[in-house]
Amino acid sequence: MRRPTRAPRTVDHDPKAIAAPRSLDVDPSQERVESASRDSFPASDAPGWTPLKAGGPDRYPAEHQDVTTPAPPVTTEAMENSMDVTIPASLKAEHDELHRELAAATKAAGPVGEAARAVAKLLHPHFVDEEAFALPPLGLLAKLARGERITDAAPVMAMTERLKAELPRMLAEHQTITAALRNLEAEARMAGDEARVRLAAKIIAHAQGEEEVMYPAAILVGEYLKLKQ
Repeated sequence: MRRPTRAPRTVDHDPKAIAAPRSLDVDPSQERVESASRDSFPASDAPGWTPLKAGGPDRYPAEHQDVTTPAPPVTTEAMENSMDVTIPASLKAEHDELHRELAAATKAAGPVGEAARAVAKLLHPHFVDEEAFALPPLGLLAKLARGERITDAAPVMAMTERLKAELPRMLAEHQTITAALRNLEAEARMAGDEARVRLAAKIIAHAQGEEEVMYPAAILVGEYLKLKQ
């Protein structure tokens, strides 16, 4: 006896039930991190003087790399959004004058010129850091003293937090720079070069003023702005 032929069984497929290939979505938070990394400092406006030498020394010498406190980045975007973050003109002029005089001293012949070049190699990256985050907050002192309101304090507070974090390194660099300046002073005195003797003393006094007044004042600007938030 012949069996009846069964009709082929069909299975209805719901198009919605078929999972579409999973796209490789990019984590938005990762995009923000990468964007911030591209915009991060350092940052700031370039110094008003030309570097003495391309390349130069290690910006963070090995003996000063034990500072473990993370420094908050100063973003270029944040700085562009604030017209208040500027180095006081008198301090900028003093930096430029010291650079010009030191640049002239590096051209001297013999031990004096050699000692001046050693100072310049140390002082250049230090000046770059100071003009990036240590000195600009001082531009707000006059406005704060007049009771003026600072509308965008975030960039300044980022700078002062970085200064606090890197202060041990900055002070250690002052010691290294001062030792090189003492050598320049001694060589210049032996050579009868009174102009370079005075230059060495002037830069040492400048560094002392930064330690005693400028750095603490810049940090206080940031602390005051925090209280006003």
